[in-house]
Amino acid sequence: MGKEPIGVIFAGGKGERLGLGPKADVLLDGKPLLTHIAERLAPQCKEILVSARPSQSVPGDHAVIPDIEADADAGIMVGIISAVRWMTAHRPGQSFVTAPVDTPFLPDDYVGRLSADPARPAVVHSTNRVHGLSAYFPASSFAAIEEVWVSGERMVRALHERIRSRAVVLGDGQEDVFLNINTQEDLKAAAALMSRR
Repeated sequence: MGKEPIGVIFAGGKGERLGLGPKADVLLDGKPLLTHIAERLAPQCKEILVSARPSQSVPGDHAVIPDIEADADAGIMVGIISAVRWMTAHRPGQSFVTAPVDTPFLPDDYVGRLSADPARPAVVHSTNRVHGLSAYFPASSFAAIEEVWVSGERMVRALHERIRSRAVVLGDGQEDVFLNINTQEDLKAAAALMSRR
């Protein structure tokens, strides 16, 4: 098993509230959101993969993990189980860290902090929030994740409770670190933050 985790970017969001097409393609400071998050993760991970809808084209040349077929209520859990199954088939024994495509300001120690205890799953907590898709999943957790999926549970927070993910506090008091870009106002706020960096 490789020591460094693989980075998986969840890029399947359609960006309907944003109204600019798939979130992965939305431009911030002249670059797609996917490019921003990949550039943040690349120095911290051994490889970057993109989790996306099967028919979705994504910017860049990263390998794509296609979402498995699932019922309509699967929600964002489908990205996690798709990544688990893909890793099992293509990178056996390999742990991975995840991040949503619309969080372009992740800290430089994001992966290191999440994977500090390499045998235990972890999830980001910040400003009294749990960021369920900002997480670390060691290969030893895959069987438990599969059990949660098969049980019918589709809430990511419940998944983290059931696999006993370690809470990692990141960005407390720094709202920009986990700014999610869901609306035009969020995009403007992100552009303003980017211009100050």
